[in-house]
Amino acid sequence: MSAEEVAKAFTTHFYTTLDSTPANLASLYQPQSTLTFEGQAFVGSENIVAKYQVSNREPSGARHAECCISIRYSC
Repeated sequence: MSAEEVAKAFTTHFYTTLDSTPANLASLYQPQSTLTFEGQAFVGSENIVAKYQVSNREPSGARHAECCISIRYSC
């Protein structure tokens, strides 16, 4: 799989899961993982998923849509 294919598969999985069952995203994070949202830090999978669940209370039927994907290579 190319890096672009991996990025596409990951983003599709992430946003589909975020829109349907955000609790299932916990396995993507480690204890030291940090999400910073509007200046507030959420550390660890439990806290990150809790933030997603609160933030994901959108109007019924609202869904995320992928419009473009950019990848960065790191060493």
